[in-house]
Amino acid sequence: MFVPLLLSGLLFVAPPSAIPVDAVRAGAVSRTEPGAPARQDLTAEFEKRRAAAEGDAQKLWEVANWCEANGLDKEFRSCLRAILKIDDGDKKAHELLGHVFYDGQWFPSAAQMEAYKKKHEAELRKDEERKAKEQGLVRHGDRWVHPEDVPYLERGFVKDESGTWIDPEEQKKLAEGWVRQDLEWISPEEKPNLEKGLWKCGDRWLGLADADAYHAEIDRCWKIPGERFLLYSTCPRSLAQRALLEAEDAYGDLVRIFGTYPAERPHFVVLNSLDQYGRFANGDPAAQRPGTESAGLSSVHGVFFADVWFAIPSLEYLGAGVTYWDEKDERSKSFGRLFARHAAAQSFIERIDPSPATTVKFREAQGAGGFSPADFWKEKLLPLWLRYGAAAYVERYFADKSPGAASNPHMLREWSVQNIQRAGGLDPLDTIFAFGITVENSEGSGKLINEAGLLVAFLLDGGCAPLAKEHGVLKEAIRQARQDQKKAPEVQKVVANIQKLFQKNEEALRKFAKL
Repeated sequence: MFVPLLLSGLLFVAPPSAIPVDAVRAGAVSRTEPGAPARQDLTAEFEKRRAAAEGDAQKLWEVANWCEANGLDKEFRSCLRAILKIDDGDKKAHELLGHVFYDGQWFPSAAQMEAYKKKHEAELRKDEERKAKEQGLVRHGDRWVHPEDVPYLERGFVKDESGTWIDPEEQKKLAEGWVRQDLEWISPEEKPNLEKGLWKCGDRWLGLADADAYHAEIDRCWKIPGERFLLYSTCPRSLAQRALLEAEDAYGDLVRIFGTYPAERPHFVVLNSLDQYGRFANGDPAAQRPGTESAGLSSVHGVFFADVWFAIPSLEYLGAGVTYWDEKDERSKSFGRLFARHAAAQSFIERIDPSPATTVKFREAQGAGGFSPADFWKEKLLPLWLRYGAAAYVERYFADKSPGAASNPHMLREWSVQNIQRAGGLDPLDTIFAFGITVENSEGSGKLINEAGLLVAFLLDGGCAPLAKEHGVLKEAIRQARQDQKKAPEVQKVVANIQKLFQKNEEALRKFAKL
């Protein structure tokens, strides 16, 4: 009972004990009620229980709970640490010890977590910057973008769901309920037609079969946007979409070859017949459509690059890879998917290695003086053998993952090498590098395209360390030259080094190809 004392005229009530609270928290004095076991007895009991639970997480939890009930804080935490030695993923044990979870791991304190986070984020930023520069990206605001994207971003353009750049006015259309059907804007009032599965063809809405017939003409072709390519096609839509999928599949290998990618989706062309292919290449007087290639190479391969294709009357340069895919023709049926890949590659390469001086000069002069294909090709960074070799690689030397090649993904590569053997074996490397393709030597030119594909296959997949190292240098040189034309000579210098390394490693090349 409390005993009141009178000291200096003040009433002072003495507590039953004057033990400091901190001493209790520190475990120096037991917090047990009168009659509870003494501290030394609890310690002895703890040691007994702990010894019996050693190595068993469940039993250690029982001991920990007993410690908590008896105010043995130090021993309680000791049990938790023992549990974590057995199961470091025990969330409850970590939390009771005051640990903090971040980035897939537990930290003893918030301060240690923050220190790790600061260091880790700095490393991530550094790694992000390295990878971005390897891809030729530049910083714009708080993100990394392709240099060619910057003008669009600065003008407030954004990419829609199909990857097409749209200006603020078009963004407003989207906000107002307009939608796109391919590249066509559809008003909110017309949207019910989409739900019916109809396609807008001029001023009419047609079912798919009639829409295919409408778009079967070159001047009214389908324009189908994919994630990475834009396809112009007169083929039935289902076949055109197969061609687009082949192009999308080739994209990754093209980035592997060149170490960069176009700022905008390249467009390529797949026509529905050999006849259309010829009329598109050579021109069609009846349709008042000029030819689109300068050297007649459409007869060398099932693909050509339309190097003199301009929009009329704007003279916008449209140069692109062109092919055909006719399911009614047995040869085209077999080669259609491969030619589509090659055509897409030609367009991809043109976008990363354009000839702006030549095309801009022609457009600004409104065509006066004509267009110079010689100047156009002279302006290129990349040699023809590498340009065509990359296209041939994604056509016939890639690892084929289609169902028909499930048992042998390199079947196309083996077939291509056999074609080289049947045509007299591998030409001298200097001949391939010179790459003198002409319409007069159609057979030999076709072989050169195939051989250039083999060289790129060896560069990418041959496991030749010196070539692989110089290939990395080439990709960086291409990225630098795209940002600064003054660095273009470095690309030619590295290409020359690569050609010398092919000469030094020709035996390894032949072994790779089994020639």
